[in-house]
Amino acid sequence: MTEIRAWGDTLVSRLTGMSSKTIARGRKELLSHHITPDRIRQEGAGQPTLKKTDLLKKIEELMAEDTAGDPMSGRKWTRKSTYTVSEELCAEDISLSPNIAGKLLKELHFSLKSNRKTIAETHHPARNQQFGIIADMKMRFTDRAQPVVSVDSKKKELIGNFKNNGKTWKKKREEVYCHDFRSMATGIANPYGRYDLTANCGTVVVGTSYDTPEFAAESIELWLTSSGYAEYPHMDELLILCDAGGSNSYRARLWKYGLSTKICRPYGISVIIPRELPNGIPLTIAFSASSA
Repeated sequence: MTEIRAWGDTLVSRLTGMSSKTIARGRKELLSHHITPDRIRQEGAGQPTLKKTDLLKKIEELMAEDTAGDPMSGRKWTRKSTYTVSEELCAEDISLSPNIAGKLLKELHFSLKSNRKTIAETHHPARNQQFGIIADMKMRFTDRAQPVVSVDSKKKELIGNFKNNGKTWKKKREEVYCHDFRSMATGIANPYGRYDLTANCGTVVVGTSYDTPEFAAESIELWLTSSGYAEYPHMDELLILCDAGGSNSYRARLWKYGLSTKICRPYGISVIIPRELPNGIPLTIAFSASSA
C-alpha cells in the first residue's frame, strides 16, 4: 500500500468528492489493521434496531393524549396526522416515514374520523316523546292518504354575476366578480323548500322579498294549488313539519294567520303542525276551517 501523506487526504477528497476528515479517519483505520472484511460498519455502529412491539407501544404513548374511541367496536381516532407522528418519532431518534406510521396506526385500530353533530343543546325529558308523537302522526296521515310536507327556508343567495360552486360544459369559462358584495347584487333570492314525504318529491319556491311568515304561507299555498290537490284529491288534513324559528316560528302570529286565511278557510282543510320548542317542550298547533 502506498503511503498517503497529510496533503494526500485533500487530493483524494477532490477526486472522490468525500470529506477530507472522513478520508483521514478511514486511513487511520486501515493503518491500525482492525478491519473486518465481511462487515461494512463496525460492530455496534448505526442506528439501534427497534422491535415492532416496542415501536407500537411508543406510538400508543404518543397518541395517548389525543385519542378517542368507540368502546363497542374498538375503533380509535386521533387529531394527530401521520406526518406529526413521524416528526415526533424522529425527534426521539426513531426514523419512521408517514406512510409506515399510517400502516402501524391501522394495526392499532386507528382510523380517520370527522366531526359529527350528536350533542343536543337541550335535554328535556319530553324530547323523545315529541319525536314519537310526530312519528305516529306521520304514520296516521300516510295510512289515510293525507299529505305530509316538510318545509324550511334555505340559505339566501345574491342575484348577479357571482361565483357558484359546480362546473358546466362550455368552450370558455365565465368571468365573475372577485368578491360577493351585497351592494353589487341586483337582488336577493329567498329559497323556501317543500318536501312531500309520501310522494318523495320536493320543490323550492324562490322569492325576491324578505323571508317573512306571509311568504312561507304563500309558498305552501302555491304547492297546494299547483300540484297538491292533483296528488291528493281527497285531502281534508295537512301535516306540516317545520322548525320553531324563522318565518315559520311558533311565535309568529302572521304565519298562523296566513295558514288560516290562505289554506284553511279557502280550501276547507285542517292544518296540524307538531313541533319541539327551543326549551324541549312538545307543542302541537292545529288549524281547521271552522276555527279559522
